[in-house]
Amino acid sequence: MLEEQADGCSICMTVFPGGGKKSFFIDHDHKTGKIRGLLCRECNLMIGHAKDNNDTLRAAINYLEKWGR
Repeated sequence: MLEEQADGCSICMTVFPGGGKKSFFIDHDHKTGKIRGLLCRECNLMIGHAKDNNDTLRAAINYLEKWGR
């Protein structure tokens, strides 16, 4: 799976798992158990804190776009 993701996080593409880990986190749908991909620590936390909610993540994107980066 990691090779299919060009050896990086499925979201941000970093090749560093983060958090002192040597491997990426296996992201899965908490309702179905289906594996979605491999994530770095930061992206895994982001998805988890958003509780897998697309609307929350879209609202965060809108917020960032409104205030710039």
